[in-house]
Amino acid sequence: MEYYSALIDELLANGIEPMVTLYHWDLPQALQDLGGMVNETIFIDRFAAYSRLMFGNFGDRVKLWLTFNEPWVICYQGYGNGASAPAIVDPATGPYRCAHSLLKAHAQAYRIYESEFKTVQKGKVGITLDSNYYTPDKPGVPEYEEATERARIFKHGWLAEPVFYGKYPDLMREIVDRKSAQEGREESRLPSFNEEWSRKLKGSYDFLGLNHYTTEIVIPQSNGGQGWFEDQDIVTYQDPDWPSSGTSWLKVVPWGFRKLLNWIKDTYDNPEVL
Repeated sequence: MEYYSALIDELLANGIEPMVTLYHWDLPQALQDLGGMVNETIFIDRFAAYSRLMFGNFGDRVKLWLTFNEPWVICYQGYGNGASAPAIVDPATGPYRCAHSLLKAHAQAYRIYESEFKTVQKGKVGITLDSNYYTPDKPGVPEYEEATERARIFKHGWLAEPVFYGKYPDLMREIVDRKSAQEGREESRLPSFNEEWSRKLKGSYDFLGLNHYTTEIVIPQSNGGQGWFEDQDIVTYQDPDWPSSGTSWLKVVPWGFRKLLNWIKDTYDNPEVL
């Protein structure tokens, strides 16, 4: 606490406005031992207490807060394909369960700030999502346009729409519910928010944080298996002629950034984006 307090003071002394992320992929092992992010009962309560502590100690000087950085990485790579900590491989349900808990924790933290701190501290709270832009391989062809919209909704809408509207995207709900029933499941792999959580989530943002990296081209293709990616029935690729960087997947596509911002503006009623 002393270290971060001194860091904030030093930033301000040098004319730098601090922007604090509460969670950037660093879940304590003690909480993971209790089930981690998919243990809603424990995770949401602990994150609420942690958020309150941070707001109370630093909110007099910090006016920009982010609850979570890149939930897609946390939930898909952490609980789906196992590429990131805690390296759990559960593609069928893990990402959806993780995101459900994470979004509730975000809403709880936002409402704590709103009710206990905002009047005096006058800060803003948001969440940062990562999203590539998706463009069809064959523009104007209906099945390609539909596949591209699925990609946008599953990557960005999955985590943005609950924060804006208190529910998962209708397209995502229809697809995952239908596939879950076809798999013989009694419940959808995509959970639902009850009325209380929907109310807490809806409008739980003062701004939308956005990390954008590159663009992908979408082709419709039925996929076997069960999971966040398989549910989309797509494949993606990148134009080999796009400028490259030191990272193979990080193609330089500036026009994709502009189109993503336009899509967010049109889809979510022009929110403030940082």
